[in-house]
Amino acid sequence: FWLKTSRLSVVHARADVPVLLTCSRMAPRTLPVWPAPKPLEGVKSKKRAVFKAEGAEVAAGQNVVIKAVGLSVALESRIAFAGAPEHQAAVTALLRDECKPAAGAATRHRGLAVVVLGPHLAGPGADVEDHFEAVTAALREKPQIVVLQEALAGGPGWAKAFHGLLRCEDLRSFGGAVIICALEETFAIRRVCTERWTSVGDTVKQEDMGGGRGLQILEDVFGKSANSDEAQGKAKGKRGKKRDDDGGDMRDLLEAARSLSEFMFEEDLSDFARKEGWIVTLLVDVSSSGGRVLCGYMCHRMMPAPRSELHIERLAVTQKVQGRGYGKQLMRWVMEEASRIPQEECAVLSCSAFHRVVPFYGKYGFEVADCPDPKKVDDEEEDDPQTWMQRPNKSLVTG
Repeated sequence: FWLKTSRLSVVHARADVPVLLTCSRMAPRTLPVWPAPKPLEGVKSKKRAVFKAEGAEVAAGQNVVIKAVGLSVALESRIAFAGAPEHQAAVTALLRDECKPAAGAATRHRGLAVVVLGPHLAGPGADVEDHFEAVTAALREKPQIVVLQEALAGGPGWAKAFHGLLRCEDLRSFGGAVIICALEETFAIRRVCTERWTSVGDTVKQEDMGGGRGLQILEDVFGKSANSDEAQGKAKGKRGKKRDDDGGDMRDLLEAARSLSEFMFEEDLSDFARKEGWIVTLLVDVSSSGGRVLCGYMCHRMMPAPRSELHIERLAVTQKVQGRGYGKQLMRWVMEEASRIPQEECAVLSCSAFHRVVPFYGKYGFEVADCPDPKKVDDEEEDDPQTWMQRPNKSLVTG
């Protein structure tokens, strides 16, 4: 349902099933605590490199050699490493001093401790709590570098654990380096990282990610804002002014989303989302100065088995940025998220689309289908006929 007016473009759907699952929340009480890393002798600055690889050639499988060029890790590093698992494993082995380069150079601080967080710690069959316990035990080493593996083949338990770890505040504030190894750079990974390691042929090189500029996804904004210092703008300690600035910025974004909702749907987004159990996600544009402007938002909810369904409730894009592909970006985000939910928890994505926008959803694999709740079709207003559409979820989680 892509409704175009003279002011904005909107996608709009409805559902009545209560929320029991979400793909953007993880119980904070279960998340591991990340202890401060052990001090490294002679390292007084978080900007100082504690690992470097320049032209370092290492084996990445049978008869495969990769070259690490210009890789550098400091305690402040947040690095996204998307690509072949073999390349990720080879560079991780170099980081951990488990292999020596056949050519080139790799240098590391002699006291450097590197911990790899992945499904191997508790085993692929473990549940999320077991994985968190294993992560907690591994972090007791107080490493200076943490390698966090997405490892989609690690099973449903690890998929949930990775989801929670990637979004936890402890990862962001950790005093050491974090390297995230994943199949691809998702919105969630880009929000955390400032640099990337990319594989080009047999070469792995380092690139800057633009200092946080560009599009950013803010997930579950009303769920988080209820108890979030950032959303409320509360000051704490030396970071008080920054928290005030961030809080004001978030309040402005939420108010912009509420205004858009009131204009388009004549409803208060905050009240309606909480009442209906929607997860509200904002798409914002971040300027070079760090300011954020609302581009649009999406609301969705998860339906438990036997539906096992992610249902899109609302999608809106503001007038000033119409026609720039922001609706596409929100659809890309929700499909990324769905693909990382176990198949048994999310078998399909659905929406109730205005007839005029059926082709829009068709571009993303949605097809016309029978509505599982026929009463909903009967209750639709005559001037706003809708078409139920859905697409199979292609979960990447295995094991």
